[in-house]
Amino acid sequence: MKKLLYFIILLLIPSLVFCQDLHSLFNKANTFYQKKDFEKSLRLYDSIQKLGYNSADLYFNMGNAHYKLQQYPEAILNYERARRSAGNDDDIVFNIALTNLNITDKIEPINELWIFDMWNQLVNSRDSASWGIIMIIILWSCLILITIFNFTASIIFRRITSILFLIGFLSFIFTGIVTYKRYQFENSNNFAVVFTPTVYIKSAPDAQSTDIFILHQGVKVEIVEKVGEWYQVKLADGKKGWLLYNNLEVI
Repeated sequence: MKKLLYFIILLLIPSLVFCQDLHSLFNKANTFYQKKDFEKSLRLYDSIQKLGYNSADLYFNMGNAHYKLQQYPEAILNYERARRSAGNDDDIVFNIALTNLNITDKIEPINELWIFDMWNQLVNSRDSASWGIIMIIILWSCLILITIFNFTASIIFRRITSILFLIGFLSFIFTGIVTYKRYQFENSNNFAVVFTPTVYIKSAPDAQSTDIFILHQGVKVEIVEKVGEWYQVKLADGKKGWLLYNNLEVI
């Protein structure tokens, strides 16, 4: 048993050292940021990301550093990645709106039906891990209610627990759907940011097709379809068109 314990500890030591190194790098990058040395802070944030560590805090800080350097497309890209990880955090949403004031194209989104808007707000109100925890809590509550139901003799109490269990079970299913949708969003590659200063959007996936409108760097688009090196993209206002994939950076 002692040998097994020592073996497990030896396996965990590299992970602990790695996490400590990341934490040290992150703190060092934050120190450079506080000293207004944004380029050095970005180099350290990039090195952390290349090590395979990704988090909403890292993306948010990278977005802030890019914003201070007036690198607005990069700032929007990282803020959007932070939002994908953390949900509609107030600070992230505010910084996205603030950065969008500095890009050329002002895209007015289509007004959705209130029920769809409420659904999207709910799904994006927290990350999938948080929704998963809520789902587990509801499940355990249902199991407790079943136990109480089986061990109580009171008819009234059994009716109350039955009603509460039904509510809990429906809540568990609903929360499961929300968790799944949020997880899908976090792991999707359906959105991107335009990084080319000016790009002509085509009517078809062909360089000889008609130019239908122009986009500038910093605009967020939804990737609808892929044909070879061409992506069909959709704007928040509903416009669609084609452009080469090397004009985009996927969120």
